[in-house]
Amino acid sequence: MPTTLTSPPGACCWTGIKHVGTPEGRIEPLGGLNTYISEPPPNALLGPHKKVLLFLADAYGPLFINNKLLQDYFASQGFTVLGPDYFFGVPVQNLPPDRDKVAWSLEARAAAIEVFPTWFEGVRATYGTEAIKYIAVGYCFGAPFVLDLAAEGSIVAGAIAHPGFLEDSHFQKLNSTSFEQHVSISSAHSPIGPLLLSCAGEVQQ
Repeated sequence: MPTTLTSPPGACCWTGIKHVGTPEGRIEPLGGLNTYISEPPPNALLGPHKKVLLFLADAYGPLFINNKLLQDYFASQGFTVLGPDYFFGVPVQNLPPDRDKVAWSLEARAAAIEVFPTWFEGVRATYGTEAIKYIAVGYCFGAPFVLDLAAEGSIVAGAIAHPGFLEDSHFQKLNSTSFEQHVSISSAHSPIGPLLLSCAGEVQQ
């Protein structure tokens, strides 16, 4: 039976500060999901390879202003950024006040897992596989997708921050070489060292 390392999103995931700014990207259907697309400016395109960054959002989704601005920042650094709305227009901030958010996150995860492979197939069909470097970043809800992509060899690098929904099986699928090369994990306050941190609740040992 898999061992839970980080739990589903919790109370600290439902609060935050809404930022102010003007998004520069656009929303288009891609692979069956509305996707926030932010393109790099011409002067930011460096190197022979086009770099596509998959932005796998937290419970607020890629269309929330904070996440749009973050995706635009990544684009300004030379990445074509793609943020799939795997919440189908109903991220946590759009839920009724009396909705059980933990139950919602479990249902949303099941739906996201089902649609994500088709979305990524659409990404590869649109942006190609030759001379393309795919990178992924995942926050909270989106973190497990990054580890799955790294285990498949579908990305050349990945990073996760404050991950939720992680089990030991996510790491068992990564050999030591791929882990070192592909994945960076932000976890400054984990009780098990600088490996895992869940803003979603207690880290399970």
